[in-house]
Amino acid sequence: MSDGEYLVFIDGDCIPHPDFVADHVRLATRGVVMGGRRVETGKPLSDMLESWGELPKKYFHKARIRILKSIFRESLGKTLSQLRRTWRFPYISGKPLGIKEQGILGANFGIFRSDFEKVNGFDERYTDPGTGEDCDLDLRLENAGIGHRKASHYALMLHRHHDRLDWSSDKNAALYVAARKNKTTYVATGINR
Repeated sequence: MSDGEYLVFIDGDCIPHPDFVADHVRLATRGVVMGGRRVETGKPLSDMLESWGELPKKYFHKARIRILKSIFRESLGKTLSQLRRTWRFPYISGKPLGIKEQGILGANFGIFRSDFEKVNGFDERYTDPGTGEDCDLDLRLENAGIGHRKASHYALMLHRHHDRLDWSSDKNAALYVAARKNKTTYVATGINR
């Protein structure tokens, strides 16, 4: 359905930072899929987000304060990890800090359309939850010579809490193992059938 030169993917259970799209645009690099990360909110923060109905101004700041308040109720490591992922770093001399070589997270990544079409997009045979279409896409992009990077402190988002999905899918696992073994790049079961 899209017609843009650059594609940004987000899951429906995520709330992007106000600068989410602007960050993806600034980080856009041909031949590279740029992945962001997300803040796993946990149930208390997720309940607070849902109680708002409409997002208030400075909602990311308010979420950060809520995470800080939970520091004594939840594990310190989890709380610090959540806090770290809520900070957006400024660009220094026009360059972002904290870019690493790392695979994508299906809930938050950007890619040039031409790079996405090079592998024919998502493999539509992945229909079960678990290891699936995003892992497969990341693998095939890598096989096709498309790099992948993670932007830790840009293109931020909050991921609303929900029960974990069943990650066991023999069908998905078999598809992924075959793609890895065969060094698959292009799949016929993608956007252009």
